Amino acid sequence: LESTQQGVFAPEAGHGRKVFAVRFHPFDDNIFLTGGWDRCIKVWDVRADQVVRSINGPYICGEGIDIWEDSVLTASWVAHDSLQVWDFGSGQLMEVIPFPSDHHGEFLYVGRFCGSGDLIAAGGSGTNDLKIIDRTKREVVSSVEDEGKPIQALDVSRDGNQLVIGSTGNCVQIVTLT
Repeated sequence: LESTQQGVFAPEAGHGRKVFAVRFHPFDDNIFLTGGWDRCIKVWDVRADQVVRSINGPYICGEGIDIWEDSVLTASWVAHDSLQVWDFGSGQLMEVIPFPSDHHGEFLYVGRFCGSGDLIAAGGSGTNDLKIIDRTKREVVSSVEDEGKPIQALDVSRDGNQLVIGSTGNCVQIVTLT
């Protein structure tokens, strides 16, 4: 196994604050997205060694970026309207997915499309749980807690039926969607 450093992107071309998430496009290995504290998702093309598009608004503080077909999901660490879907091509906001929370706010760290993109998994420190949301019905179909600890890591299997969740409770959970 060899490792080569193909390129280091200059700070002036990228983000102005910490970067918390990177995600390759699932169908194009030349494209990847980054997001962080500067409230901007950057779309990079490795062939051009630069940012080719930006999506302004999402405040990413964890693994809060995902891509499904032509949709970009962002999970932001904000009190309200934290779960959003953007058009990959134009960078325009397509929809805000309701994320039920109490008076503490939403404050998401993670978000992923599941299965065929109709389900979304998201969690963070506002509700201290992971919610599985039906995107079409716009309702929570399931939730997973870890003793009231914030959810800070999430991955979804290729078929979208298994989730691995990490929290500040020092544990990892595997969840199977049925």
